[in-house]
Amino acid sequence: MNKKGSFILGSFALLLASAFCLAATPAKPMEKIAVVSMRSCLENSEFGKSEKARLEALSKQMQETIEAKEKELNEMAPKLKEDYLETLSPEAEKELKTKFQNTSQEVSLMQNQYYQLLNQMQGQVIQKLHDFVQKASAKVAAEKKFDLVLTDEVALYFAHSLDISDEVTKEVDVLSKEEEKTKAEEAKKEVK
Repeated sequence: MNKKGSFILGSFALLLASAFCLAATPAKPMEKIAVVSMRSCLENSEFGKSEKARLEALSKQMQETIEAKEKELNEMAPKLKEDYLETLSPEAEKELKTKFQNTSQEVSLMQNQYYQLLNQMQGQVIQKLHDFVQKASAKVAAEKKFDLVLTDEVALYFAHSLDISDEVTKEVDVLSKEEEKTKAEEAKKEVK
C-alpha cells in the first residue's frame, strides 16, 4: 500500500472512531426556555396599572396648570395690538409687554419642566418594573425549572407555549405588595 492509500485508510479509521465516540456520548437535554412580555407585565399588573394611573393624574394636573397660564397669555395677546397700546401710558405699555414676555417664558419653562419630570418618572416606573420582572422571572424559573428566560423583545419568534408573562405578572403583583407593606412599616417606625 502506498502513502496515499495509507493516509486515506488512516483518515477513514479516524473518522469512524470519531463518529463512534459521538454516538456513544449521551445527548444533552434541551434547555427549558421561557419568554416574558414586559408590555404585558406593565399593562396587566396592579403595579403597572397604578403607576400608569398616577402618571396620567400628574400629567392631567400639569396640563391644567399650563392651560391656565396659556389662557392668561391668550387674554393678554389682544391688548398688545397697536390700537390698545396707544391708549396706555408708556409705563403701562412697558409693564404689559414685560408681563406678557414673562408669562410666555413661564409657560415655556413650565412645559419643559413638565416633560422632563414626566420622562424622569416614566423612566423610574420602567426601571422599577424591570426590577420586579427580573425577580419575578427568577422565582417562576426556579419553580418551573427553566434554564433561560428571555424578554419577547429579543426573540424574533417563539411558540406561545413558552410565554410565562401571566405567571410573572402575578409574581410582580406579589412583589410590589410586599414592597408597599415594607415601606408602610418603615414609615410607621419613623413616625414613632
